[in-house]
Amino acid sequence: MGIQIAKKEEKLGIRASSTCTLNFDDLKVPEENIIGGEGKGYKVCFLLSFVLYFWYDNRIADRDRDLE
Repeated sequence: MGIQIAKKEEKLGIRASSTCTLNFDDLKVPEENIIGGEGKGYKVCFLLSFVLYFWYDNRIADRDRDLE
């Protein structure tokens, strides 16, 4: 099947862009595009979000320190 756009979510706030559920059923990904190996996608995504969160948080702290 591949990628299927499922349900469009009802939102209370910003409506300029839609928020939808995406289903990935029987999606074929070329082996050279798999990051971290098969079955490791959640772990890679979690670690990347963790790193980006602290990188962004440090940028905010640096900006606040520079404003003092």
